[in-house]
Amino acid sequence: MLRKCDGFILTDLFLSLSALFLIGALLMPLLTKIYESQQNVQSHHIAVKLLYESLMESEAAMMSPRSETFLKDGVVYSLILNKGEVCVSYERNGEAAGQVCESIHQ
Repeated sequence: MLRKCDGFILTDLFLSLSALFLIGALLMPLLTKIYESQQNVQSHHIAVKLLYESLMESEAAMMSPRSETFLKDGVVYSLILNKGEVCVSYERNGEAAGQVCESIHQ
């Protein structure tokens, strides 16, 4: 009628663990890409915020913004003045990650 079932055997355990490790190995590159994308979005958001704050500060002081460099969470943000525009470029680990620019009206 009913067979005696004492539980899992060792091969069942190894089979289920290998399936879990395989799924984990397949999902790991996807998780790292998601993490890098999240970091890029966060860095871009901070760059836009720094650009906005520098433009508002220079507007209140009635003078043009000055070039500065900021370091936040391991990312270097550089406020750069070009002809007629202000740019914030940011780099992570020595690699240029992006740039945000806005024209200024004087």
